[in-house]
Amino acid sequence: MARKGKKFEQAYAWLYGLEKSYTVTSPAYLYDKAADEKREIDVLVEYTDCNGFPRKICIECRDRGKAQDVMWIEQLQQKREDLGLDYIIATTTSTFTAGAIKKAKYHGVIIERAEMLNEKTLTNNVSKFFFDLLCFKFELIELRLHTISRGYISLQQHLKSLNVFERHAFLAELNKGLHASIDLNELSAMSKFSIEDFYSADDASFLWHGQTFPNKDSKPKCMADIISFSGVVRTVLYKISLPLVDSVSVFEVENNANKKYCAIYGNDDQYFRIGYLDDKLFTEIHLNPKRHLRLFSAKLGLNTIIPQDLVLTSLQSNEDILNNLIGEIDFSRFY
Repeated sequence: MARKGKKFEQAYAWLYGLEKSYTVTSPAYLYDKAADEKREIDVLVEYTDCNGFPRKICIECRDRGKAQDVMWIEQLQQKREDLGLDYIIATTTSTFTAGAIKKAKYHGVIIERAEMLNEKTLTNNVSKFFFDLLCFKFELIELRLHTISRGYISLQQHLKSLNVFERHAFLAELNKGLHASIDLNELSAMSKFSIEDFYSADDASFLWHGQTFPNKDSKPKCMADIISFSGVVRTVLYKISLPLVDSVSVFEVENNANKKYCAIYGNDDQYFRIGYLDDKLFTEIHLNPKRHLRLFSAKLGLNTIIPQDLVLTSLQSNEDILNNLIGEIDFSRFY
């Protein structure tokens, strides 16, 4: 049976391991020059500083209910000297006594408070911590082409006139054009539903009648004869919800400002990670392939506060996610 606090140590090791310049070991064993033997530490973080010198950070973790006192700080200060550490961090899921805070400042021991949340500890607040991917699928019902040479023709008629390579190029361009022509606010207004209403409706879909035009300035060869497209598209909305699985938030003791943070939403197959370490924000997403689903938005419920100067970076990261997850329209019925 794992000892109490082991998961807390593993969470800290996971958090620091996200920084690629760190080498993290947990538990670790270092030589104690005073005792002439190896001593165990909870988490060892090794890195090279900006001047090229190797550095060692020791993190000692306590997942206990009562406030941590002066005695623990004194023990850690002695441990730092005996093990030849550059820095030592004392972190707890509870608090520190006033004397422990003063002692830590005097000796340069870094003290932090931490909060851990996961799917087992979340009960009433589970709906607040989520990552929702809002998607839709296009089912092309009808499409007519207004051409220069043949007037109005159906998509089927046009595809029959093309060879395999021309058809592939044409459908690839058509995918881009139809996607660019969709205005979600317009669709929502036309359907008289908000986006959220669709997820609770019996039939989360609607028909969209519209017209779009190829870009005149950069019209590819396969679109040279096309003036416009008009058609009917069935739009089906989907929501993929990834609940919070694991989270670590690290706070400064005195002003309760959040220093470090990381959370994972989802599962081993599909997940979203977000957080920041050493003032650098990171986001990572992995989804199972969904060929015909187009991601158009994402909603995130955090159990912490991202510092204001990182918010813009966060938005840019989410924009990258959206751009990389644009699916295809299914044209198979027209072949």
